[in-house]
This record gives sequence, C-alpha cells and structure tokens, in this order.
Amino acid sequence: MFERYAGLVDVCAFQDGTTDLLRAADYYAASTEVATRFGIRSWANVETFDRDMPIKFPPTDWRKLAHKLDAVQPHVEKVISFELPHFMSPHSMWPSAVLLHRRYHEFLAGRRA
Repeated sequence: MFERYAGLVDVCAFQDGTTDLLRAADYYAASTEVATRFGIRSWANVETFDRDMPIKFPPTDWRKLAHKLDAVQPHVEKVISFELPHFMSPHSMWPSAVLLHRRYHEFLAGRRA
C-alpha cells in the first residue's frame, strides 16, 4: 500500500482500534518503519471511546488512553483523534469525558515538567 502511494501521500494516521491494545507499540513501530521507507510520515489516530462496550461507545477509561499514548509516542510524529469533541470534551454530556479531559491535561503537564 505504501509503495503505491509514495509521493502522493504525506502522512498516514492509522486508527489504534485496528490492533490489540497490548500490541499497539509493535503495530506502530512496524507501520512507521514501512511508512518511513516510502517517505510517508506516521501519525497515530488514538480513539478516545471504548470499543469494549456493546452498541454504545462511552468515553474510554483514562488508563487505556494513557497506555495508548505511551505505546504510540516513540513511533509517531503526532497523535490525533477525530472523535475527541464527543468523548473528551470538558463540555460533554458524559461526566467521564470531562474527567478524561482533565486527566489528559494532567498527563500533558507532567510530560512538560
């Protein structure tokens, strides 16, 4: 896939839900290695909702999100999340989203310190 899109695509951002949570670091290490070989930058699309729940997807547990962030960080240039406004907003109807937002900011502050 990367070979076909080399020179046409600048960045790829695989969604982390496409791999097992415990193998995320290996998944991103391998995909970034291949992307780099073809001149494509690698980002991570980290999900902020919980796929383990049937039908309705609530905001994820902070421990899962922290694990995902730690797993992808050494391998990718940036981390994005397309559903962040729904599942991690300080203005969300989900109380757990408000808490997840707070924990994420504490995590960032700790990394900067």
